[in-house]
Amino acid sequence: MNILIGHTNQMSQLLAQEALPGREGLHDDILAFGNGYTQVAHTPGMTWAQLLSNLPGGWTPDVYLHWSPEYNAVPAGLEKAECLTVGVFGDWNLGGTALRCVGDVFDVLVADKPGSEVLKRAGFSRVISSLLWGYNPELHRQIPGFDAPSKKDIDLLMIGNFNHEIQQDRAKWLSRVAKLSPQYRVVLTTGIHGEEYTRMTNRAKIVFNRSIRGELNMRAYEATACGALHFMERGNAEFSEVFRDGVSGVLYGDDNFEALIAHYLAPANVSERERIAHNGTEAVLSHTFAHHLGTLLNDLDTEVQSQKSGGEHRSKERNAPSDTRLLTQWLLSPDKAVLPQLDAALETALQNAETAHARGELISLHAVGLCLQAAHCPPSEEKERLTKEAFSRFAEAFETNPTSLVARYNYGYTLLMQGFTETGVSVLRETLARIDNDSEAHFTGLTLPRVQDGSYVQGEKIHLAHAPGSEGWTEEMQHWLRSRVLLTLSETAYAQNDFLTSWNMILESSLQNPVQIPILYSKARAAHAMGRVEDALRGYRQTTQESPFHWKAWEEWMRFLIDLNRAEEAVPLLEDLEVQIRACTYYAPHRPAILQLLREARQHAQNKHTLPDVKRFLAFPNWNENGDWREIARAFTRKYKPTDNVLLMLRAAPHTTPLAGVLITNLQYDLLHECHFPAESVPAITILSEELSPEEEWKLFHFATEVIESSELNPLRRAQAEAAKKAVTVLGSGLQKPAENLTIEPLYSRKSAA
Repeated sequence: MNILIGHTNQMSQLLAQEALPGREGLHDDILAFGNGYTQVAHTPGMTWAQLLSNLPGGWTPDVYLHWSPEYNAVPAGLEKAECLTVGVFGDWNLGGTALRCVGDVFDVLVADKPGSEVLKRAGFSRVISSLLWGYNPELHRQIPGFDAPSKKDIDLLMIGNFNHEIQQDRAKWLSRVAKLSPQYRVVLTTGIHGEEYTRMTNRAKIVFNRSIRGELNMRAYEATACGALHFMERGNAEFSEVFRDGVSGVLYGDDNFEALIAHYLAPANVSERERIAHNGTEAVLSHTFAHHLGTLLNDLDTEVQSQKSGGEHRSKERNAPSDTRLLTQWLLSPDKAVLPQLDAALETALQNAETAHARGELISLHAVGLCLQAAHCPPSEEKERLTKEAFSRFAEAFETNPTSLVARYNYGYTLLMQGFTETGVSVLRETLARIDNDSEAHFTGLTLPRVQDGSYVQGEKIHLAHAPGSEGWTEEMQHWLRSRVLLTLSETAYAQNDFLTSWNMILESSLQNPVQIPILYSKARAAHAMGRVEDALRGYRQTTQESPFHWKAWEEWMRFLIDLNRAEEAVPLLEDLEVQIRACTYYAPHRPAILQLLREARQHAQNKHTLPDVKRFLAFPNWNENGDWREIARAFTRKYKPTDNVLLMLRAAPHTTPLAGVLITNLQYDLLHECHFPAESVPAITILSEELSPEEEWKLFHFATEVIESSELNPLRRAQAEAAKKAVTVLGSGLQKPAENLTIEPLYSRKSAA
């Protein structure tokens, strides 16, 4: 059988053109391209006809396997292929958009066991379940001498992806595993490949594993091939196809994980651990990448024969993707070599587009492609040109097709990125209004930024669950885009120090996606800046529960507790975090900051600061309007005596007001000479001129007893006063007996105020 394969895993049999395991004697002729294979000349974005023209003379494929359409561009014109076409979806959980764009091009779809069920529910009937992952026996192997006890110096190991928005469930488990580091040597890390990966895995007694899709991932095979005891989550859909619990691997659950670790690391159970690890190594001997490809080809034999004989499957015509769907799939590829081909294909597609809707979608895709090209350019005139062209193309896209809310969102987003904040916010607010009120709105297209975060994962789930354009898809996409717009508006408002708007926007966004990490974090910091103590603490706690290694959230949370004079609450949390970071070697650069925070928290916990028992009035006078600050100071001086247990605190931000000394002089002159108050009759007044960033001004309200109404008490400060549960009052005009001396007494030191 002649087999053409694109973008599959590296296998020595394919490189040497040897028979695959289980295919001996079948005389397969396999040609591969992409992912390091060079048997067929290939350029991303190549058409099917161009790809065929690069095959050896007289050689035609019986089957074409396209690995990972979620990442690799499908050749245009593949629907015309005279052979069986097979799409292999590896990361199907991240491939919903690709599935809907090009799934119909293939005769057969392949996925792991859980994925095959998802693809069938998505409406694809010809789906094969297959073990897709494996290992490379030339690389992943037991190294002689590493079975000695002295070489097995890592008790518990996990090397893997640390994108915790993609691997959100595993992140929580990594935190749990890391907490075992006081008892065992635990190593959790990422970015280690090749021989270094193999050597480190050979050093491990146990390899912790947790799949993202319920599949047997590569780590399952690699760990056991390297001689480690493999721990996999209970309920994994494919574990029993290769391993047996307690015989060649170990299944753990939420209820017994630590107990199982203790059992298999106990000195008395070394022989049991080694026996299971050895059985695991034997079990994976027939589960290399080559074995699994051979098994898949065996499963496809019947399909190929049916195709050749013109059976019922061949009579069903493939659905050619529209230009928009195909080019959308191309843009999903991390290989940016496809982008130049995309430009040419878009020009042709635009010439053939018959409706404004189609033209708008294509122009928007072109703009996304330009943004991706610009992102991969170093700072240069070319980068600036691409950015400006993308900017103008997004504007053209939503002007061409006003119903495309994705194009409108992208235009607003690029306006913000270009520094046109006011216009960008206006466009995004209009997008928000149209989401709720425009019955003709369309939600197809790719949004910016193109990063694999929680929003990306959610969007792919929607495409897996619903066909684009269906009622369920439209409803879910409305929620999804609304949440994304609200998050962008919230982050923009926060950057502009408009914390009230930021809070209101993120509060609404969280109603759409209550556990998405960026939303949880943005909600926490907006609440923090507003002085909404319990909301902020709850938000930081939830953020770190969902993403245990979110360092910004941890630092802000701990400093917040210290600022609230609740450092004793921060100490055990930081001690626990320091234990975890010991196990996560990838995060070692964060350890000094964590230790510094721990020292500060311990010091503050031992020396808790107590404010004097004084009634403190806080005011934000407009120092550029003499009448404003004078009215406040005069009213306070008329109402209170020096013997009253009160203090007037006048905020004077150092960057927007005259120097504190000048303000004191002006106050003294006004009260003593303009109003003729004797100095000994003036009550305690202080000017708060400490350096405080806008997001720290909430502290002033928590130090105050009451807040005084003035021209500078804007809606944000009113909200901060309300969050601090402080009354907003107007000083009465009751006169007090004049005195002679003005005293400016600081309530607390500059350091404690800041």
